[in-house]
Amino acid sequence: DLTLTGSLNAERNTGPDTVTLTFGNSNPADDLVLEPGAKRFGGSAQLAIAGFIDVSASFGFEENTSTVNGVETTRIKVAAAGITTFFGTGRGTSNETGFLLSNGQIGAVIDRVKGGETKYALVAQGTASLVGISGLTRSGTMHARMNRLDAAIDTTISTPAGPVEVKFDSAADVTQFGGSARLAVGGFVDISGSFGIEKSGNELLVGVTDVSVFLGVNAGTPEAIGLQVSDGTLGLVLRNGKYAITSSGAVGLVGLDGLGISGTFMVEANKLGTSVNRSIWTPGGSVSVVFANGDEVLRFGGSAVISV
Repeated sequence: DLTLTGSLNAERNTGPDTVTLTFGNSNPADDLVLEPGAKRFGGSAQLAIAGFIDVSASFGFEENTSTVNGVETTRIKVAAAGITTFFGTGRGTSNETGFLLSNGQIGAVIDRVKGGETKYALVAQGTASLVGISGLTRSGTMHARMNRLDAAIDTTISTPAGPVEVKFDSAADVTQFGGSARLAVGGFVDISGSFGIEKSGNELLVGVTDVSVFLGVNAGTPEAIGLQVSDGTLGLVLRNGKYAITSSGAVGLVGLDGLGISGTFMVEANKLGTSVNRSIWTPGGSVSVVFANGDEVLRFGGSAVISV
């Protein structure tokens, strides 16, 4: 009921100089560069448990120690790529049913200062979906980014499935999580959008873009009949139990012969007691939450057109 297969490779440079191995190839991208004291370990693995769990990935590990101005720092770089995880039954058959995570990547850079604190940066992404369930579709992507290095970084970590990039353009403390998702149920409900969540100081920022919601029948076809919300956005700033929020979108009825109803809506509220000017990242674009002063605001409005 348990199967584990894989491959491993290891590299080490114990000399005082950087070593470059060209393998007789003129393409520099294929060169293997080992810095003094470099240690690398990698490979690929597949784990299957009881016909229900199937996990596969390629991984890489690098370690290098350097001394600058008398301070010894060990940098550890860890990555996994090509991550595929399946929970369910019938894996690899036409009757496959379950939850699938695919195209996964994770990369981490860890700096261990001798006699000091440990700092790190982390990135991760992947795609998730339900498979084999008639009438129910759930799919989406995920992104996560954290920087606690107190420094900018731009590096790649090698794995047999390809390199993983860890890049932050500034030393700013970053905590971001976001993605996109779609849920469809029985041709009656269809919801999709992109979202982003970020922690900034004592604030939690939440953004949602490209929101589309359909409630009705024949979703996604020319014969669709129902309520449609499109181009929806939402921006939310939370601080010490108080909030500021903006939201907008378009709404209408579709597919009704002789009757047309369409319009737009907007919601604005500021309960923070201060001015607000925040741009919140999502994979579908940024959402702005802007209030010029700290006045308490609660506004709702829109427009509507009815044709018969």
